[in-house]
Amino acid sequence: MSRLSVVLHSTLPPGVAAWVCSIPNLVIQAPADDAGATTAADPVPDVANTLQGKWQAVDDPKTVFAVKGSALTTYYDGQKRLTNTFAYVADCGGNACSGQKSKYGCFTTAGKFDIDCQSIINLSATELEVTQGVSGKTIRYRRPQ
Repeated sequence: MSRLSVVLHSTLPPGVAAWVCSIPNLVIQAPADDAGATTAADPVPDVANTLQGKWQAVDDPKTVFAVKGSALTTYYDGQKRLTNTFAYVADCGGNACSGQKSKYGCFTTAGKFDIDCQSIINLSATELEVTQGVSGKTIRYRRPQ
């Protein structure tokens, strides 16, 4: 799977940001030489690929989501609920979405009429912790057993 990298020199207006975040395999970075711009997240080994697969909420084990390519599907109690467009964003500190800045970046999910941003606070092969951009709520996930 190939990725498209884009360097932004300013903050995007909300409507444009939502559209940009819905582009699959798009990595957005701030320019390193821009004096007032936020800098790209520290390189972390292959975040986009580590996010692929199933994740189960620690506090509500009936809540599961699965990332496959550029699709994120949510499940509750084994029942499929929704499939949205998934995109990993390397720098979410004010450029592509309103997510909290993180060395792991963030990911967005876009439906037909909405977009949500999740800042990645912690990530390993078996654990994921995100902060939701809209609510600020932190959710912990683990790989299902």
